[in-house]
Amino acid sequence: MIHGLSERRQLPRAGRVKLGRMVQEPGRKAHPIATKFFVVEPEVAEVFGDEPTELRIAFAWDSPELVFPQSYKCYRASGLWCAGDGIKARRWISKGPGHEPDLVERPCPCEFLEQGLNGEEEPACGADAELKFLLPEVAAGTGAEWWLRLGNPRSIVSINTTLDHYVRLLGSLRGVPFLLKLEPVQTQRPDKKSGTMVKHTAYVVRLDSPYSLMQIREWRLARGLPVGPEADAGAAVAARARARAPGRCRGRRRRG
Repeated sequence: MIHGLSERRQLPRAGRVKLGRMVQEPGRKAHPIATKFFVVEPEVAEVFGDEPTELRIAFAWDSPELVFPQSYKCYRASGLWCAGDGIKARRWISKGPGHEPDLVERPCPCEFLEQGLNGEEEPACGADAELKFLLPEVAAGTGAEWWLRLGNPRSIVSINTTLDHYVRLLGSLRGVPFLLKLEPVQTQRPDKKSGTMVKHTAYVVRLDSPYSLMQIREWRLARGLPVGPEADAGAAVAARARARAPGRCRGRRRRG
């Protein structure tokens, strides 16, 4: 066994699910535009349609850190230049022609979280997350993961919250059927032309399950899979509620 290597696990990537497409307009460089649906590959479209807003997924691992790694990232033309976690970052520093660059540790975040490189307006650095999941109904890539790249803080917070919620309740992510959804959310954003805030429809990625917690709990128990103590507590509460439901109470008969 090689410590630091032999314990690592990583499934191959089957393909990508995207949140936009590249378009080419006359007189402009190709640029991405967001879509109201998941952009999927042909084998996924055969199962979910050409413009799905929901995907039935599962996870290969129990750890949220494995299924949803995230960091601040800054890219240059040559590729990834700097990556950090909000406290520390590692950045490639050039030593001049004829020398290999050094990977140097530095504080994170830096000024590029607010400003662009080379005078560009858009911030050069931003949140970057990859959701890695299985599509059990898709034949291609049965032993591989599909990746969805996210940079919207709303989507990242939403998915982190759901993953933590299910791990806390069930102690596991594997064996739980999930729905990956793309939903519209009404927000406001500043408008440079008018100098005011304007309404804007953003699309947020959310994670949910088509089954109730009690259904998932019973399914896992029937297969000998673990459930968290909070799921057992929830089941006890549900049982007491059913016992108190109308038609099941055993109170005194009212005298007529």
